[in-house]
Amino acid sequence: MEYTILYAETPDVLAEKVRDHMKQNWRPKGGVAVATIVQNVDRDGNYKNAVSFFQAMWRDGGPPIIISASALYT
Repeated sequence: MEYTILYAETPDVLAEKVRDHMKQNWRPKGGVAVATIVQNVDRDGNYKNAVSFFQAMWRDGGPPIIISASALYT
């Protein structure tokens, strides 16, 4: 299984990237993650935020991912 995480600064761009990857047999894993990061503070003390959007993707192929049974119960 192969695994990657897509990133974009807008939902529309992320959706386009997801569609492009799906054409190459990638499939979404889970939902979209959204992160807000404070980029800087202006002279008046106001925060300027950056919003980022992420989507995990997977597809068959590549080396197998092996998880030991004991790791499932820790």
